[in-house]
Amino acid sequence: MKRSAKSPDFAAILREQPATTLHGNNHKNHPVVGHVVGFFFRFGLVVEVMRVLECGEIVWSYKSYIYINLFSSFTAIKKTKMKSESVKTWIDGIKPEHGIMAQKVDGLIKELIPDIQFTTKWHKPSQPLGVPFYGLTDKGWIIAMWSFKNEFAVGFIAGTLLDPEPPVTKMSGPWNRNSNYKARRIDIKNESEFDEKLIRSWIEQAKKLPGWSTIE
Repeated sequence: MKRSAKSPDFAAILREQPATTLHGNNHKNHPVVGHVVGFFFRFGLVVEVMRVLECGEIVWSYKSYIYINLFSSFTAIKKTKMKSESVKTWIDGIKPEHGIMAQKVDGLIKELIPDIQFTTKWHKPSQPLGVPFYGLTDKGWIIAMWSFKNEFAVGFIAGTLLDPEPPVTKMSGPWNRNSNYKARRIDIKNESEFDEKLIRSWIEQAKKLPGWSTIE
């Protein structure tokens, strides 16, 4: 097959690069190569790919090496994809007196459940910061927080299974469709009412209980 006069020799370009430097930043003079190789590295895959452009067609060269640990790579992606900065934005954006308590709950959850996933959901004009949710990939969402006009609240999806059961029973929402358990929450008016020992106990219990929906 004849090579087009305008087609760059990608095989020659790549042969000049050591395997350890194959990422987008080292191919500023060759943007196509940078995008191809940089794409794989951004997703945590160790890849050495050598391609040749033949008359407008991408062809694998005779020396192509792809080292992919599928389990570790995709597990790492799955574990980090739901660790959203929007929760921090929510904590910083609510009333300062509520933010102090929210920071404590956020810290307790991350301390007691190291592999916890978290993000905000249900953004709308009346609730632009959304609602913070915490969960586990094998259970779904298990804990949520709210900042109401006069109270800061922590909710547990399987609240009726907690001991003692959180006091607020008015928790309407899609999480209450399960007949085996219902969501419950505690409303806290100020920091003097914040019972860290009790909340710690609920978080410890919640991580072993079922949740709501799926974490994708």
